[in-house]
Amino acid sequence: MSCLFGFNRAIMPGRYCYRLKPVSYGSAVRRWDYYGAIGSHKNCGFCLILFPDPQDQCVRNQPYAVNLPHFMTWLRPWDDFASGVVKVITNDEASLSFIGAKL
Repeated sequence: MSCLFGFNRAIMPGRYCYRLKPVSYGSAVRRWDYYGAIGSHKNCGFCLILFPDPQDQCVRNQPYAVNLPHFMTWLRPWDDFASGVVKVITNDEASLSFIGAKL
């Protein structure tokens, strides 16, 4: 989350911190101890994985995926490789080129 948040702030400067609810250091360590290393939960989509506080008895103690906050959806990963706008070459000659908009 922090890398994606920092990237969004760099590309589209603004005051977004008030929209997030960071947890305390103690709460973060509690989650780490309960769920294991956060990196062991692979995120295969463009969403967030939230880790509920294990001390909260009112929620299921299982990580779950949620959509990004609206302000973080303005930039999306490129996914239109079939249109010909971008040409990707792999196998030892890795390159990425912008060809231009198709008319």
